[in-house]
Amino acid sequence: GGVDMAKPGFVPSEVREILESHFDLHVLHVQGLPSYDDQNWRVEARDGRVYVVKAAASGADCRGLADASTTLEQLELEAQAMQLLQEAGVTCPVPIPALRGDCRSSGAHTVRVDKENGGDGVNFFRVVSFLPGVVLAKVPHSPALLQDLGAVIAQAQNAMASLEAPAHLQRAWALENAPAVRQHFEALSSPLVESVAPMPVDEQRAMSEYWLAQFEALDTAAMSRQVLHSDVNDYNVLVDDEAAGESPQSLAYIGVIDFGDMVHTCRVFDLAIALAYVCQNKPSRGAALEAACQVLFGYSSIIELSSVERKALPVCVAARLVQSVVSSAHAITVEPENREYLAVNAAPGWALLSQWTDIEKSQEGFTALQARAHPPPSAVTLGASGGSSLVGENELRKTA
Repeated sequence: GGVDMAKPGFVPSEVREILESHFDLHVLHVQGLPSYDDQNWRVEARDGRVYVVKAAASGADCRGLADASTTLEQLELEAQAMQLLQEAGVTCPVPIPALRGDCRSSGAHTVRVDKENGGDGVNFFRVVSFLPGVVLAKVPHSPALLQDLGAVIAQAQNAMASLEAPAHLQRAWALENAPAVRQHFEALSSPLVESVAPMPVDEQRAMSEYWLAQFEALDTAAMSRQVLHSDVNDYNVLVDDEAAGESPQSLAYIGVIDFGDMVHTCRVFDLAIALAYVCQNKPSRGAALEAACQVLFGYSSIIELSSVERKALPVCVAARLVQSVVSSAHAITVEPENREYLAVNAAPGWALLSQWTDIEKSQEGFTALQARAHPPPSAVTLGASGGSSLVGENELRKTA
């Protein structure tokens, strides 16, 4: 805290004007959306469609304080990723091109607008299609849904494999940086934080250190690397709200949103991050492990993990949980007024970390999970069929 972070400060009338002159969109209604560093709006346009408009400040915290040209590179990389996913049949927002020949157009999908923002005054506007649906966090997780999620993660990875990342694409939240949360261990002892975790402070530290040490010992040089979404958490995955309560067969789609954490890193990290969130709030360690197995089963129908990645996966899940809960503890000490919100998010993370540690110390450990990393016999036809993963998943369930 204490540092003035760059943050755009646009009002709805300015948003209307920018959309009309640079994206040829005529606006009926503008509504602000919650966001961390950037500004987001939901916009209903005269063409009958709904869009999300995003304003990003150069020098923002979420992009590692990147300068204007690096910020632009990162935003254009996000647009490229969304287009590749779209082409591969993975549902995600579609970037809307800026008007060609526009003097302010900085990239194919990005328009530069200069206005005081607490930083260098450079801001970038983007427009994407609005994706309807319910976040994964709010729907029951059937085995079919979890398998589909795994398949979608793998399809997205394959689609993004061709992306070249700028060398300076740094993210504070990248899983690679998990060991850096050690600097916030002292926050665990704060009276504000104590009641959040289900165990005493010395156990919290010991458990966190146990997993971070294992994470640092991983042979990451032997793992496949590529550009990844890197934050497939249960609030960045949308499911068709019509079908959310119905049978899994009627699920129209799983959509992925928020590409703001994309990074070039180990492929298995992407999957581990998804598991760290989707396995939370399960009634028992067995249920948490079963959820992880279902996701990995779907993923393995498209991409087969190497033996190094298979062994690393449970450790990477735990490292993400440690990164998340210790960062929350630190955030609570910095913003005590947001304690309730932050604590609500941290408690399930601690609970899963505790379950995960119990699984590891049990006799069978993670063997059930690692067994799911082998593609099922029908995988050959499944991967080749392309299109919606559901067809493949139904086949999968018959052969499973």
